[in-house]
Amino acid sequence: VACIEGFPYVLARAKAGDDVLDLCAAPGGKASAVLEQMGDAGQLLAVDLSDQKLALIKENFTRLGLKSYSLVCADGASFSARKNFDLVLIDAPCSGLGALRRRLDIRWRIKEQDIIRLSQLQSRILNHAAGLVKPGGALVYSTCTLTSEENQGSVKRFLSKNPEFRIDDAGQFVPRELVKEGFFSSWPHLHGMDGAFAARLRRQK
Repeated sequence: VACIEGFPYVLARAKAGDDVLDLCAAPGGKASAVLEQMGDAGQLLAVDLSDQKLALIKENFTRLGLKSYSLVCADGASFSARKNFDLVLIDAPCSGLGALRRRLDIRWRIKEQDIIRLSQLQSRILNHAAGLVKPGGALVYSTCTLTSEENQGSVKRFLSKNPEFRIDDAGQFVPRELVKEGFFSSWPHLHGMDGAFAARLRRQK
């Protein structure tokens, strides 16, 4: 369950002329926000496993008058490209536990083994994405869940395997009360919004 609600797209810091890759593009709200952040000037490549979901993304882009994009049906954990990107976005498949106040069924549906399986999938997508970021470029990872395994855990495992990346402190871009350990982190009981997590990671070389 990947979720746009609460995604602090300002961490993307996309600008006109950027080459952007969105590896888990559906439902497309994040990609739309980033394209608008770029002024629809540059190129965004939206990747998703589902042709049907890509069609919905295209509908949303068309409705918003956005044109600087391409769509590809592929697996974000293995997608290959002939170039690297200024910005790679991963709104990762996750347990969705940050949305419990709106979707009580998640509490009973998600099991511990689901969280383990999802964190492994997140790690595969993250580690694959590392090779798609230009030196000096950024990787933005987000979820709509609350578990440390899927949030800080996934990022810290990634950093241990990819030492060329460093955390860009989210406090530069969002209110400090929404930042912990340099990561964006929102909690329903503290912030009155869905639980969400995001990390901006910059490639040094």
